[in-house]
Amino acid sequence: MMRCLCVFATPIRPKWIDKRKDKENSLSSFKTPVNKFLERKKESFLESLNTPPVGTPVRSPFVKDFKKKRTELTAKLFAMFNKTVFESKIPDNLEILWNKRMTKTAGYCVYTKRKFSSVREVRIELSEKVCDSAERLRDTLIHEMCHAACWLIHGVNDGHGRFWKYWACKANVAHPEIPMVKRCHSYEIHTKFKYQCQQCKAIVGRHSKSLDVTKKCCGLCRGRFVLLPTGKGKEGKKQQPNKFAMFVKENYASIKKSNDRFKHADVMRVLGQEFARKATIAGD
Repeated sequence: MMRCLCVFATPIRPKWIDKRKDKENSLSSFKTPVNKFLERKKESFLESLNTPPVGTPVRSPFVKDFKKKRTELTAKLFAMFNKTVFESKIPDNLEILWNKRMTKTAGYCVYTKRKFSSVREVRIELSEKVCDSAERLRDTLIHEMCHAACWLIHGVNDGHGRFWKYWACKANVAHPEIPMVKRCHSYEIHTKFKYQCQQCKAIVGRHSKSLDVTKKCCGLCRGRFVLLPTGKGKEGKKQQPNKFAMFVKENYASIKKSNDRFKHADVMRVLGQEFARKATIAGD
């Protein structure tokens, strides 16, 4: 019986497969061109004044040391806004003051006009309690400069009328990187002392211990207020006064009584000398 051996030849690889593979390799090595418009733009000076999130490093020195540099920042922002928004029509020597008594209003303008004259003047006052960051100073200053422009350029005081809206709109167009200039602010005012109602748990903030809990009550439920711990000392307890403060408390009345002509400064000078003498004796 004869066996038939069949020999099968290996099929030839089609040329179109090699061409397709070469095409895929060429496409994989192709790099998509970078769109310059999609690249992240460099942060501007006004954007750098934004308060960074918690845990984010602070880059701007005006944000980091705001209290020390707020005067310098105010002058820099005023010069910038006057040039880019108000066409340098606001006088460079415009008076800008910081007010300690303003506790709720971020800022306001004081308008004056000389008697028997057409000369108009304006003064901007900013709140130390409310404008406590570079971001708030930036947004409040541009708002008040719109008021100043209405009075100095147009000669009107129309509040937030059409003249103020004109300059506010112009500021929004010139600086779209900052929040829109609005009529009122919505800042959360930071206070040092907080009082809580014992019944409805409502919290009222004060910059000083000005709320008399024995006379004032809650406006919502007529409950009594209690002062919340400020966090000073261990477990929020009040720190004990130092030795000199205790010495003054114990001896102030006696020194004042023995010397009727002494003023407060004289009494404190005598107490300081006496305290230093006793401290020297105790050290020896």
